Amino acid sequence: MTIYFSCEDFGSDAVTAEGVIFDCDGLLVNSESVWLTMLTQWGAEHGLGKLDISTFTGLSAKDTAYRLYEGLRSKDAHTMAYEDILLDINTRYSSLLQGHLEPMPGALECVNAVAEHVPVAVASNGRVDDVRLMLDNLGIFSILSGLYTIDDVARGKPAPDLYSTAARGLGLSAEYCVAFEDSLAGARAASEAGLLVIGVSDSHDMNIVCDYRTDRLDLITIQGMPCPLKR
Repeated sequence: MTIYFSCEDFGSDAVTAEGVIFDCDGLLVNSESVWLTMLTQWGAEHGLGKLDISTFTGLSAKDTAYRLYEGLRSKDAHTMAYEDILLDINTRYSSLLQGHLEPMPGALECVNAVAEHVPVAVASNGRVDDVRLMLDNLGIFSILSGLYTIDDVARGKPAPDLYSTAARGLGLSAEYCVAFEDSLAGARAASEAGLLVIGVSDSHDMNIVCDYRTDRLDLITIQGMPCPLKR
């Protein structure tokens, strides 16, 4: 079985796949804003002033902690150890996730519709416990064929490791998979892994390098097809 995606934003092109891999934060769950708000507050508390928060979108906690560490050093601020920064931001974020998080528009419908036809995975720079909590709360963890997080790879996005691992986990070559991403780092990771990338963001200031792009998941029409994959 293959799946067919259509959308006014794609023009007349047909996008097909034998497997689909979704990012999580900011794409399926409205958690990216929670993460970025927390980082903004952290920066203010530690003398970094107003962070250019857009540069942190899609990064792993490890990469984020390293940037914060380098920021403290460059400003001769009171320097925390990298490991302490990583622990602090992870602890703060996990605590915030205990609250109610809303799914992004069309996310639940899209994942459920795709899973009726082809295997679905999630590939996230988040930690497995955090991502599992969010997907369980949304009620979609049980329909996934795989969950891959920063805990499964040596390098997070924008490196291609997560998407390469997820495609193999689905038993597919990357060229037969479509990735849905909402960040530059994630789109780069999926593209370098060899997947076709659909960017999903209504922030037109964000230059997501992707094959197709739309504002929201609920603008996409999904149809299963019992025919061989063609691109």
